[in-house]
Amino acid sequence: MKLSEKYRPRSLADVIGQKRITAILRGWMNSPYSACFLLQGSPGIGKTSSALAIAEELGARESYRLIPCSDFTIETARNEIKALALSPMFGTSRIKVLILEELERLSPACQQFLKVALENLPRNSLVMGTSNDTTLIDPALIQRFTVLHFGEGEEFRAAANRKVAEIWEL
Repeated sequence: MKLSEKYRPRSLADVIGQKRITAILRGWMNSPYSACFLLQGSPGIGKTSSALAIAEELGARESYRLIPCSDFTIETARNEIKALALSPMFGTSRIKVLILEELERLSPACQQFLKVALENLPRNSLVMGTSNDTTLIDPALIQRFTVLHFGEGEEFRAAANRKVAEIWEL
């Protein structure tokens, strides 16, 4: 098993160096509603891990969908949005989760489709996008999301160093 998988956060409490973002997401989780969040920041800073941790905490571990946007087509987009609307709730989750990894890799046609589709997000749905470079995303699509910027400053470096030290002491 890869170390990145073994030590991947399983809850928001496990996400390191992103206190402001985890506080915002924790607030949302305390009273969830249909929403779109775009987690933006450098590669390897915990965007996808945070999205997966939220799915885990929501009890959607078995039902969430993680899709790399490089594999996303208009047909895939239609099917995924329809699945959000039609799929039954699984486990203890009241929210259905779709994670779109590297949103900047969407084709212009898929960006246009999602721009319209996310205006009327199906009830009890959470769409989480991740992006390393939001300049490649249509600004109108970005407006459909609450954008959370993952920092890589001193808070993140210190937390990452503590986590690495903790891992190596085991």
